Amino acid sequence: MGQEEEKQKRLSAFTGFTISEDLLKHASADCVVMHCLPAHRGEEITDDAIIGSQSVIFDQAENRLHIQKALLCSLFGGLDVGSERHQFPVKTEAKYEKTKATISS
Repeated sequence: MGQEEEKQKRLSAFTGFTISEDLLKHASADCVVMHCLPAHRGEEITDDAIIGSQSVIFDQAENRLHIQKALLCSLFGGLDVGSERHQFPVKTEAKYEKTKATISS
């Protein structure tokens, strides 16, 4: 990624800042672990923290997937489903009311 020569320097600078189950034991019970992925396992977060009971990492990734698909539909102006074409316009107040009326009918 263009920063390979800095890897050792970064690893030593961030030693002790790894999210792990041991660290999470000191957090409140309602603490959740999030990560935008891809994770550098063992460096920034441990495997047990990624799959632990406080992790929502994979839910977060799934939500991001759906948002990215919606953005692509919006950017490309619609989505072909079977023989119908569904439009997903950017919603302004006027467009929202027009779209709402179209969907209702």
